[in-house]
Amino acid sequence: NRKDRVQFTLYEEEEHRADEALLLQTALNIAIEMQSASNKFEQPGYRCGDGAWESWLTGIDKGLGSSHGHWWSGTVWMECRKMAANFFDEIEPAMKSARAVTLCRELSNLYRECGEYLEIARAMEADASLQRAALTEGRELDLRCAGLITELLFETVD
Repeated sequence: NRKDRVQFTLYEEEEHRADEALLLQTALNIAIEMQSASNKFEQPGYRCGDGAWESWLTGIDKGLGSSHGHWWSGTVWMECRKMAANFFDEIEPAMKSARAVTLCRELSNLYRECGEYLEIARAMEADASLQRAALTEGRELDLRCAGLITELLFETVD
């Protein structure tokens, strides 16, 4: 038994499946924790949460904005923000309060906008000042989303 393995068991019988509301609350909790207690998830040389944005901005200042790693990080981050936007679109119909619906829509829009800034920032041929400005805007949106996710979590608790 290795500690670094994860095993998933899929249940076809409805009575064995986890409660959807509980799964959503768990997902939202983890997203909040990765933003607010990021050191718990970090490894040497790698940061998450707002610290990852700071590291990326520092990398641009060091002249790394034209590197493959810069482009790759931007591509992955952009895709993740676009998937987050889709996630909030998908869960919106299950929301029980008008406020939760509004939060899902706002999160979807903000994550989509964040993805657009990341698309600008990842361009290896872009001027460093443009990359920095786009990352700064994306970072602000990401921080706003973290606060909205916290609010959404409270709206989902019965």
